[in-house]
Amino acid sequence: MNEFIEEKIKNCLACQANTYEKKYSPLNMSELPVGPWQDLNADFCGPLPSGEYSLVITDEYSRYPIVEIVPSVSSNKVIPVIDKVLSEMGVPRTIKTDNGSQFNSDAFRKFVRYCGFNHRKITPRWPRANSQAESFNKPLMKSVKTSYLEAKKLEKGNV
Repeated sequence: MNEFIEEKIKNCLACQANTYEKKYSPLNMSELPVGPWQDLNADFCGPLPSGEYSLVITDEYSRYPIVEIVPSVSSNKVIPVIDKVLSEMGVPRTIKTDNGSQFNSDAFRKFVRYCGFNHRKITPRWPRANSQAESFNKPLMKSVKTSYLEAKKLEKGNV
């Protein structure tokens, strides 16, 4: 089955048009959390062909991703989406993000205090420090671009 899938991908023009390889030196792994939904990573992916962005939240323990579409990356648009996810899944111990303006805003600091989780920011200009969210973005964007090239409508469960 693996050979069949590899052959299918090798012969898919849309997949090949969106694949590139870049080699990095290995990273030191951070300590694995003791359970699910305690330490999360959050990052944006996009812009999508529609002009919107994907907010990707990944659990560090299970690597379970949650992808929510947001119209912009402003804190006013992002906070309600994160609040919705946390109300469905529970409040984690830590959320790790980049140093984007939406995560450095006063409104986001108030949201963090209100919810009671720790907000950990990665080293500026070093996205590999948030590697789980970043590594999920690559196949996500490949799927989005492939769907766009094949004229498929993006819907939950379709990517």
